[in-house]
Amino acid sequence: MRSLDAKPSRRWILFAAALLGLGAAWILVSGRLTLDDVKLAAEALDEIAGAHPIAVFLGALAAQAVGMAFSLPTKALLALLAGALLGPLAGATATEVGVLAGTTALFFGCRRLLSGSSLARFGSLAKRLEDRLRSRPLLAIAGLRLVITIPYGPITIACAAVGIGYRQFALGSLLGDLPVTALYAFAGGRLMALASAGEAISPATCVALGAAGVAMFAAAVLGPSRSRDAAP
Repeated sequence: MRSLDAKPSRRWILFAAALLGLGAAWILVSGRLTLDDVKLAAEALDEIAGAHPIAVFLGALAAQAVGMAFSLPTKALLALLAGALLGPLAGATATEVGVLAGTTALFFGCRRLLSGSSLARFGSLAKRLEDRLRSRPLLAIAGLRLVITIPYGPITIACAAVGIGYRQFALGSLLGDLPVTALYAFAGGRLMALASAGEAISPATCVALGAAGVAMFAAAVLGPSRSRDAAP
């Protein structure tokens, strides 16, 4: 009986170790990839993108997937680069497919570590939040993705931790992330004129997206739970 009880604890220990590893990777990469680096890459790859657009498309997709799988702070800059090299439509497509591929890997990795676990072990408030998120996952996830200032990885990890189904996770992520991805891809067209990545999306647009996202998330977690898992 003791070994059965210990298994979930070992999973949480491994999960905590994985979080520390992702955090270390974030710190190591943060600041290493800059807007100037992206501009240099755009200049160097411009002719290659014209001659071999499919190869550049796949490269942009793969780079985005790796960044998202390891929860690295590279999404916005890589989206700008994809938009600059491939144009807004192809750039946004490569970015979104790469983001979904990377977050899928991260989602299932965390889900495997936390299989059979529940936030109920952290108290009734955590269990109540878990039930609310399971009740309206599409609304909650889409809302969080719209808030540009929230890092992408922690949302993915939280969804895996509370046991949200993959289909709901993927659909919610796409719904919330598509507007942001499109804005960055379109901004790639004026990459060389940007002084910082923050200029890619206007402050007013960021506030509007953030307000919509917060409203959607609040509606998901503050409404009555309809989750089957919440039933006694």
